[in-house]
Amino acid sequence: STIGFTDADEGVKPGEYRKLMKHLDRYDCVIASRRTEGARILRNRPWHIVFVSSVFNKIVNFLFGLQIKDTQCGAKVIRRDVYMKIRKDLILKGFEFDVDFLWKIKKSDFSIKEMPIEWSHDPRSKTNVKNHPNLLYQIIKLRMRG
Repeated sequence: STIGFTDADEGVKPGEYRKLMKHLDRYDCVIASRRTEGARILRNRPWHIVFVSSVFNKIVNFLFGLQIKDTQCGAKVIRRDVYMKIRKDLILKGFEFDVDFLWKIKKSDFSIKEMPIEWSHDPRSKTNVKNHPNLLYQIIKLRMRG
């Protein structure tokens, strides 16, 4: 069986999850990406959020070696048995959950596939550049814990 995650702002429609789930026969976790070739952005975030998000993603990849282009896209599916093995190690609960989740999968030698997604920004979204300093602080603490 499968466990899925989504952002509350409904940027990813249900049909996109079916596309992700089709790859769970070959990968342990499949995540959506707004930054891989083939992704379609129907309505983008404001430029300053795109910029800060890009810098944040580069920092995450530097600290954790994930080699993932879009850690913060909320659409993720994982095989239930894999999730049950990593869930006890998950620490973070806020916007930084995605980094913790992906890092624990990688540290446990499970596979992650990043797939292009059709995505649309909701102007009512709670994503804000003011959140990023705390996000950065939380992921640095996570990395220091090992």
